[in-house]
Amino acid sequence: ANYSGAYLEFKNEEAPEFSRYERWCHSLGNVIKLRVSKKDSDKIEKYIKIKNGEIEKDDNPLIDDLFENSRSVFCFQEQIMLAYQRLADCELVETDNFRKTISKSKPGKIDPNIEKYKENFLRGYISKGVDESKANEVWDKVIGFVSYSFNLSHAVSYAATGYWAAYYKA
Repeated sequence: ANYSGAYLEFKNEEAPEFSRYERWCHSLGNVIKLRVSKKDSDKIEKYIKIKNGEIEKDDNPLIDDLFENSRSVFCFQEQIMLAYQRLADCELVETDNFRKTISKSKPGKIDPNIEKYKENFLRGYISKGVDESKANEVWDKVIGFVSYSFNLSHAVSYAATGYWAAYYKA
C-alpha cells in the first residue's frame, strides 16, 4: 500500500475552524499514526476507514476516551498502560511493569511473563461485567500493539523530525 497519498490527504485537510496550531497538531498526529511498518498496515487501514466513515469505531465505554484522537486504534504506550490499568483494575506499578514486559516482546516472540498480565487483565475486565469473549478480543488488540509500541513523546519527536525533513527537502 502507498501511504504517502494518505499522508497528503491528512496534511492537506482544510479545517478553517481550527487555528494554525490545531492544524499542525492534526497533521502531526496523523504522521505519528502513519509511521508503522507494512506488517501493521491493518491498523492504518482501520484508522482511515473509521476516519472516512466506512466502518464504525469500536465501542468500549471503559476506554473510549483514550482513543479520542486515534479512532479506536492503539497508537501509544500511554494508551495501552491506561487501558490495562483501568480494565485490569490494578496499581500503576503493575501497569508500568506490564509496559516494560510488552516493550521487551517482539512480534511472534512474546515474553513468557505476559501470561500473568493476561490473567490479571481478563479477571479485572470480566469483573466489570464484560463477557469473556469481549475481554479476550480487547486483550488481543493490546497484544497486537507489541510490534507497534512507541511512547507519545518519542512518537511526536519522530513525527516532527520527519515533517520538517520533508518540508526542507521539498
